[in-house]
Amino acid sequence: SILTLDCLTLNHLTLNLLTLNLNAKP
Repeated sequence: SILTLDCLTLNHLTLNLLTLNLNAKP
């Protein structure tokens, strides 16, 4: 379950980074 949690967290952080990059574009 810990491994799954890490995967979910990593995916969530990746989505957040992608969202920030999209929002940062003019």
